[in-house]
Amino acid sequence: MIVLMVFYAIFSDVLFYGIIIPLLPRLADKFSAGESAMKLFYSVYGLGLMAITPLLGWMSGKTGKRGLILLGGAMLIASTSLFLLAGNFATLLVARTLQGFSTAVNWTLGLALVSDYHEEKERGKALGICLSGMSLGILLGPVIGGVLGSRFDLIIPLLFVLALNLVDLALRFRFAYDIETNGTWGEKNKKPLKGSGRTQIIILMGLTALAVAYMSFVEPIIPFRFASEPGGGAMKTGTVFAILALASALFNPVGGILADRANRTVLFISGFAIAGVSLLLLSLSVSLVAITASMVLLGLALGILLTSLMTGFTSTLEKQGMNTGMIYGLFNLAYSLGLFCGPAMALLLSGKGYKESLSYFTFATWAAAALLIALFRAMGNRKIKEVLA
Repeated sequence: MIVLMVFYAIFSDVLFYGIIIPLLPRLADKFSAGESAMKLFYSVYGLGLMAITPLLGWMSGKTGKRGLILLGGAMLIASTSLFLLAGNFATLLVARTLQGFSTAVNWTLGLALVSDYHEEKERGKALGICLSGMSLGILLGPVIGGVLGSRFDLIIPLLFVLALNLVDLALRFRFAYDIETNGTWGEKNKKPLKGSGRTQIIILMGLTALAVAYMSFVEPIIPFRFASEPGGGAMKTGTVFAILALASALFNPVGGILADRANRTVLFISGFAIAGVSLLLLSLSVSLVAITASMVLLGLALGILLTSLMTGFTSTLEKQGMNTGMIYGLFNLAYSLGLFCGPAMALLLSGKGYKESLSYFTFATWAAAALLIALFRAMGNRKIKEVLA
């Protein structure tokens, strides 16, 4: 029952996020907000997610998970309601920030909760079911947003989301009392992180943020490529992002197989190289087919990068004796940093053209990734020398 609750919480949360993407130009029109303002709208989601994630461990230890799980559902409904009732852009930003708060609870506490309630041999299956809710939400969200956004007023897709979120809150109330008030997530680590372990985690967090930034950078940009078309181009935008989600989901198992067998540094280099090439191709693409092909390539890169980075997180931190909640918390913190940095960089590059923005972003992230990968490799070589000594 806990798995069902977390599955649906993640599904409805990610679906809400996906539905908003093709509605971006229409939201901009409604609130007389330019493309730069909508990039700020995207940034505050990641900022809200990033702000609350580090606090969840402390809050969970003080109050238990039960109340926080219910609070996460309530915040999601409050966010949706503010989307519906917003009369100005400032209120829209508050709604988006609340959505980020709720996502932090759903992902960090939800996944840690599932880990707490399953033995190690059953944990992978349970987490896989929950993460399939993410894949389903990412895939369906842009499509539903595109269909409803192109045919109806903005209120219809938002009412659809509100209905899903009310079901989510009902499930949380139904199963919340199965949750023990004190769980293992609030426990201290078995031993403190050593200096080398801390450095490796900081590097992995930086690489994770850069990988996610590739996705979040294009999210506030692509919708405006089709904004002049009927319905604000919602259908085309929804299709493009649904294909990105499908490609990423299809390539995730490939990334998992490679993560188990291939050198991690090689995977990082390959993933960032492919991601950068996809954005450079996107900058040259004018047709829907060419844009879609670029997004498929980006999906391949994300499948390789995020899977190999997650396994890197898990293996490094488990060796350090860190508990599951802290592992997911740190990974989600890095993920949220990427969700903030992508739109923030898009906002900084707003004065540049479409092609120039994508090119500058690609070269900047390539340079940052190259530095972090070199440091990660150097750390690995140092540990090998220490073992041999």
